[in-house]
Amino acid sequence: MIDETTPPVSYRPIRGARWLFPLVFAVFGAAAVWLVAATVQGEGPPLVFLLLWLGALGWNAWWFLFRISVELRVDGAQLHWATPLRHGTVSLLDVALVRRSRLSPQLAVIELRTGRPLVVPVRYGFAALEREVVAGSPGAVVEEP
Repeated sequence: MIDETTPPVSYRPIRGARWLFPLVFAVFGAAAVWLVAATVQGEGPPLVFLLLWLGALGWNAWWFLFRISVELRVDGAQLHWATPLRHGTVSLLDVALVRRSRLSPQLAVIELRTGRPLVVPVRYGFAALEREVVAGSPGAVVEEP
């Protein structure tokens, strides 16, 4: 069990992602406005391409701006997480399972007893965060790949 004197353990898999991802999607958003305007004027790509492109933009924006955690910190009995546009705190006791994503071995999923799971890119340093999470949540299970 982690006590309050344990120093916080931080994990940032992608340096600068909190500002870089919104910047990239702002550029793609501007491109989307241009594509829509060009298509409406009859000078843009075919409508099917535009709709598929906008769908892909929306899908990626949802995942990269709202769902993929780019900063995590275990501080005492709390797990603090942040995506580029959201952040929150959960009790370590709320962690039920840490597993690899079924979609990509480069993503981990931290399943919570309540609320949405946290999706985290796996890079150097994730194992230390995983150990701290499991130490603070005795009932948590680590599912090995």
